[in-house]
Amino acid sequence: MKLFLGEGATSTLVGRRAPAASVPCDQDDFRRDAAVLTLHHWPSLRRHLDLDDPSPTLATALWDLAGILTDRARVRESQLQLGALDQGIPAGSHLRAEVAERVLRAQARMSQLDANVERQVEHLARLADETAEFIREQQALRKAEAILRKADYLLDTDNTPHPGSTTAADLTDRTTAVLAAYQELTR
Repeated sequence: MKLFLGEGATSTLVGRRAPAASVPCDQDDFRRDAAVLTLHHWPSLRRHLDLDDPSPTLATALWDLAGILTDRARVRESQLQLGALDQGIPAGSHLRAEVAERVLRAQARMSQLDANVERQVEHLARLADETAEFIREQQALRKAEAILRKADYLLDTDNTPHPGSTTAADLTDRTTAVLAAYQELTR
């Protein structure tokens, strides 16, 4: 998996990583794509609000998240190694107590790292959700305004007849009068 991060990262660079569905470590949590979604939504937000480019901040957040995930993978590997050691050490050995103590420390560290990952991902997901919700609201407002304009254009609010609505009646009256006059002349 390639993840390009750095100052001024754009959605093109961040978007080059493999989709979450194809990366085993990301399959548990699709919310990690929130940074890409935020970068995608940001130009629409800038049309309405004067906001700074989030790319550097998002790149830093993703870099920090990658560091936490790396630490978590190392701790997980250490847990596996400690678990394998525990099975081979004799019951009365002083090393067995040390291994048990390290297993507890690794579990505590893993819980801490899991909480850090969840917190980082939650912040990114909330940002993506809020930007998406703002865009949905703006689109709904634009659609409502367009429908109202169309309704104002199409609906006659003052109930005055259109000039064209009497044209057929006038034509009928004139034609009837002309035909009646013709019939009188030809009799």
